[in-house]
Amino acid sequence: MFNSLPYQALPIKLLNYIVPEVTRKFYIPRTGGISAYYSPREIVTGRKSNYKKECLIPFLSYVLAHDEPSPSSSQAPRAIDCMCPAVHLAQGGHECYNIGTSKIINTRRVNIAPITEAIIAPVEAASHADKMEKLHFF
Repeated sequence: MFNSLPYQALPIKLLNYIVPEVTRKFYIPRTGGISAYYSPREIVTGRKSNYKKECLIPFLSYVLAHDEPSPSSSQAPRAIDCMCPAVHLAQGGHECYNIGTSKIINTRRVNIAPITEAIIAPVEAASHADKMEKLHFF
């Protein structure tokens, strides 16, 4: 398996998203299957795949999650540094891993941003706190 993630290790909360997300996206392509019109996932689930929504944000991308703090006149940040492990298609929102607090949050809107060393370091520090030392792909 090819690993294009820039991280040497991931926190346990993010590892819990890998298997469901990979299996959900693995059966999306239509080429090379038993049908020229339907993907394997469409045949099994009966639901049509929406490429524009499902493949818009790559798995574990660094995003700025937009938050609506309450009250709105507070000095709380409007954008939060996050990683996006999952997209909720039915509700139209995103599940995001807050890098600062190491918690999963739900948000309506995200913007993809480039990953820098300032983002990689806290993610790897959180993974070392969870006793996850290295990613291994077989």
